[in-house]
Amino acid sequence: MAADSFAQNAAAPHYASQPRSRIRLDEDTSRGVVTDICSTADYIVVTLDNEKTHVFDGEGHERMILYAHATVWSTAIWEETLVTGAVGGDIRVWNLESGQKLQKLTGHTATVRQIKMLDANTAVSSSREGSLRIWDLAQGTCKQILEGHTGTVRALAVVGDIIVSASYDTTVRLWSIAQGSCLHILHGHNDAVYHVVFDGKRIATGSADKSIRIWDPTTGACIAVLQAHEALVSQLDLQNGILTSAASDGSICAWHLDGAEGSISVIYKIPGHANSVTSLQVRDGKIYSGSSDGDVKVWNAQDGTLVGQIGSTANAIWRVVSRSNKVVVLASRNNECLMEIWDYAQERSCNPT
Repeated sequence: MAADSFAQNAAAPHYASQPRSRIRLDEDTSRGVVTDICSTADYIVVTLDNEKTHVFDGEGHERMILYAHATVWSTAIWEETLVTGAVGGDIRVWNLESGQKLQKLTGHTATVRQIKMLDANTAVSSSREGSLRIWDLAQGTCKQILEGHTGTVRALAVVGDIIVSASYDTTVRLWSIAQGSCLHILHGHNDAVYHVVFDGKRIATGSADKSIRIWDPTTGACIAVLQAHEALVSQLDLQNGILTSAASDGSICAWHLDGAEGSISVIYKIPGHANSVTSLQVRDGKIYSGSSDGDVKVWNAQDGTLVGQIGSTANAIWRVVSRSNKVVVLASRNNECLMEIWDYAQERSCNPT
């Protein structure tokens, strides 16, 4: 399909229904905006800018609310362990079964923007002050400090021994965990880098310069520059050689990275939303997208056709997460911060009345 062609089906099914559950996360006296969501088969953790961390079981039943933290911007889960990173650099380790705070990790001096678990006892974090830190969660100590970025480290990707960090300083860095050192500095973007994905074979980065760059992790060389979006590229998903991207112009693109003789080509571009795409997930042949235009849409990942819309238009959508036979939507409706659980079947669209 040509790069400028669109594969949207405006007549996709749209059935009236209600979510399985709808939970208000904020209060009239304490409005909230969702800052992060992290989920496993057993837990859904949602953080708000009102300093509350909501813990739900895998079915969406609220278990507890964690306090005693500044506003949390990043979370990571490993089995029963939750790690949260907040404004001011504060990182805390929690037991999700009991709600007990296990550790307070100190070292960062600015907001923690991303946390990734390396194993059951080790996490890596990145901050607005530009550093990465690797933590021993059991001991509550910092094992390594990785320094070099001169701006906020917005995103991390980890495969094996390699950490990839993307920064507002326009660079991307590859780090060896074992060596504790920087292997490559990737130059090419001319504005802040917002997202990075890494499948072990290649790295893809999205930037405020409207481009996507594909990199060789072995040499650090830029393999390709992909240009189809007209605004900040803030969402990426990479699976089985297919890169899916979304941007602040509302568009969604799919790219084939394993073409003949190493060629890369756009599969389709769709005008997915009327405003910024705030959430993107590819799962089981579907693309789930949420936007600040208030819509949650589901697309056929193979050809980009619209399968349906989940729910009526909200004030804004913060996150969308597909989980087995249900979809978790974090939205603002009528000035309330809500978590909605939608039952979702093949070829069905749900819309609350």
